[in-house]
Amino acid sequence: MLRRDPFADPQQLIRRVYAYVAYRIGDGPDAEDVTSETLERALRYRSSYDRSKGEPLAWLLGIARKCI
Repeated sequence: MLRRDPFADPQQLIRRVYAYVAYRIGDGPDAEDVTSETLERALRYRSSYDRSKGEPLAWLLGIARKCI
């Protein structure tokens, strides 16, 4: 199983997750909260990330979808 730290480039990932969340629920504090919750969950479960199943952004957007 191939593993890689999904947070190797966190700034770009954070911006992309926020953009997705803001698109779904609107810009502002709620989008910031959901983005934060997404990243907290991802950090907690980062050892479960498996690059062979997809890119880090896809993994994070899946988490964001559940947080929304």
